[in-house]
Amino acid sequence: MQPATRDLFEDIDWMLETGEAPHRIADRVGRNPEAIARLAARHGRTDIARTFQALYESIRRHATPARKKEPA
Repeated sequence: MQPATRDLFEDIDWMLETGEAPHRIADRVGRNPEAIARLAARHGRTDIARTFQALYESIRRHATPARKKEPA
């Protein structure tokens, strides 16, 4: 694992432990929840991956579907 990735996980761990909401953590580290989940899963951090995958799925479920254009 690269030092930058290790530092990212340390920061995310610390923020989660101090009660920071996952969506705020994603904003603070400049990545979307899906990207954090995939990176964490690749590096065996299933605890972080589950947290951010759940957030990503929640966002997808509550997203407003795109409207179809009506014919003119």
